[in-house]
Amino acid sequence: MNPYPLYNELIRQINEKQESNIDISQMCLTINSLAFLDKEASKEHYEELYCLLLHHETVENDGILFSKVPNDGKTLPGDNGVLYTPEKLPVKPRQIINQYLEYYSK
Repeated sequence: MNPYPLYNELIRQINEKQESNIDISQMCLTINSLAFLDKEASKEHYEELYCLLLHHETVENDGILFSKVPNDGKTLPGDNGVLYTPEKLPVKPRQIINQYLEYYSK
């Protein structure tokens, strides 16, 4: 499997913190606020978040991706992205998203 330095760094930070409580409401507000960045920056963040979720799913399944939209994600009409319900995500993907948002808010 190809290395993904950002994923590895986020996992390292998550393991270092050993914190599982995430304010899902704040996380959702932050994700939604990405839409107010310029179009290119917004797209890059959303794509990176999706790639992190796909990579994590692949890592967890020994290099196999069983679905293009893991963790009960829904493809938006017109193939305009993927929608996830944070409450339905397992703990680790939530932690990865939250850590990504913290990482880029510094």
